Amino acid sequence: MRISCSAFEKQFSKARPFTIQDTARLQAIARRLAALQPDTAHLGVDARAKAVLFYSDRTHDTLCMDQFISVYRGRNLMADTLLYQLLGVRPKE
Repeated sequence: MRISCSAFEKQFSKARPFTIQDTARLQAIARRLAALQPDTAHLGVDARAKAVLFYSDRTHDTLCMDQFISVYRGRNLMADTLLYQLLGVRPKE
């Protein structure tokens, strides 16, 4: 069963999305996300990790990940080890 980003908390009731508010870290994550290529091989994420990125202007974005792709602002992006390292996660299979 594929788990959508919106169903993450329901499926993993004990897991919670983590938040990132550190400006330098957010900038590094934003640069990495901008550099990633779109993923057209996968239909959607099977969410195994979810991050909420909070910005100083009081806006936020959600990033969901599995072992193959990341979904950010409605776009499927190729999985990326450096992005996962910046986030401090390793999505499980």
